[in-house]
Amino acid sequence: SHADHDLRATDIAMDAGRLTFRVEQQRFEIALPCPALLTNALLAIAVAREVGVPLDLIAEGLQEFQPSAGR
Repeated sequence: SHADHDLRATDIAMDAGRLTFRVEQQRFEIALPCPALLTNALLAIAVAREVGVPLDLIAEGLQEFQPSAGR
């Protein structure tokens, strides 16, 4: 079963030019209020966790994410 690998975003909000959500107890913030980024962020979190990156460091990396111009 892959149930132990499931990620669930909670407390999802888009305001003030930001997308915020939680995975487990960790708060994540992305500098663009785009619902499509939530799926991409969850995929990135899953991959990073699989290779041993702690959630707090993943959150720091996503907070520093800057979208490409024109995106």
